[in-house]
Amino acid sequence: MLKQSFKFGAYRINSVTRTLWRGSTLVALTGKEFDLLWALAQDAETPVPKDRLLKEVWPNTHVSEGNLRTHMYALRKKLGKDYLCRSSNGYRLTAGAV
Repeated sequence: MLKQSFKFGAYRINSVTRTLWRGSTLVALTGKEFDLLWALAQDAETPVPKDRLLKEVWPNTHVSEGNLRTHMYALRKKLGKDYLCRSSNGYRLTAGAV
């Protein structure tokens, strides 16, 4: 059974309510930002390949890797660069993600 929520650092993400909280403050995310963060939370601390993220977040749609980079940049601005790392083949959620 998949988890419905994850905690990482000061953040808590919930898949049922599609919300991200930093302590008691709601963090505004677009739908795609939430989908990306949730996909990364499923494999916290493990790099998720770019092609897998593209397939999961944009199913049945062809989008460029640039679109993924744009959304990840927006997420980094909202979370802080310490929580999302980029590798040569993907991205990973860090900072004690559980």
